[in-house]
Amino acid sequence: MTSKFFSFSLALALLGLTACQQPPQLQTPDPVPAIPTSTAATLEVYLPDAYCETLVPTRVETAATDVEGAIAIILDHFNTADFAIAGYRVSLDPSSQTASIDLRTAPDSRPLQTLSACQQFALFGSLRQTLTNHPTWQIQDVEFTQQGEAIVL
Repeated sequence: MTSKFFSFSLALALLGLTACQQPPQLQTPDPVPAIPTSTAATLEVYLPDAYCETLVPTRVETAATDVEGAIAIILDHFNTADFAIAGYRVSLDPSSQTASIDLRTAPDSRPLQTLSACQQFALFGSLRQTLTNHPTWQIQDVEFTQQGEAIVL
């Protein structure tokens, strides 16, 4: 009986050892460095402070550092559940150093005329100050239209 007990104990011990063994470690290949698809740059845009009293310069990482890229960043910041800009066109007049931005609101958006004074300051002020303060764009004035009609602020 001792030999059966010894064989049984040995079998349990071997079974326990095999159950406790660590699985073999798989070798992971060295990661391949990612090739950037676009060059990110920093662009300074102006956004309102918490009290809607002043515009604060804010640096954002973006691939589009041109005038249209700056406009898109700002407009995206102001889209909400009840107000959204569906599209825009920008034209630059180098001789008068003027940028004209024609805005289109989304069909289910409330009209531009219903924006509060703070919202108007935030949206139009942000666009104007961002474009006029960029040193290489040389924009002195920004005009706003909606479907070709002047927006009077």
